[in-house]
Amino acid sequence: MNIPKFSSAYLSSSPLSIRPPSSLPISGSPNQPAVNSSSFASFQGHCTGLIMNRSEITDRMQTVLDRLDEASGSYLISSELLQDEEFLTFAEGLNDTDLENFAQTVKGLRTPPDHHSSI
Repeated sequence: MNIPKFSSAYLSSSPLSIRPPSSLPISGSPNQPAVNSSSFASFQGHCTGLIMNRSEITDRMQTVLDRLDEASGSYLISSELLQDEEFLTFAEGLNDTDLENFAQTVKGLRTPPDHHSSI
């Protein structure tokens, strides 16, 4: 089964300014990170975005996200679990099926109950 890669980008460091997304200075790709040592890693969650200094942690985060579909990965980012080193160690030890099941559980815990269901 081919699991699509989760989208993220490594942004080169420069003063922050508001620009259209198409004009952001993107270097590298999720599979080939930027060489610039002062770059940032950007992750888009379900309702949040996360920009961090690029490091071993962000590379590990990307590796975990690459094993998930985009929707599951976005909920994992929004849960803030992905930033925790202990969670990363836990997630790296799971096989792909268990990781996907865990991400779906996180999504389920963050989704409001359906108020229109019949009892």
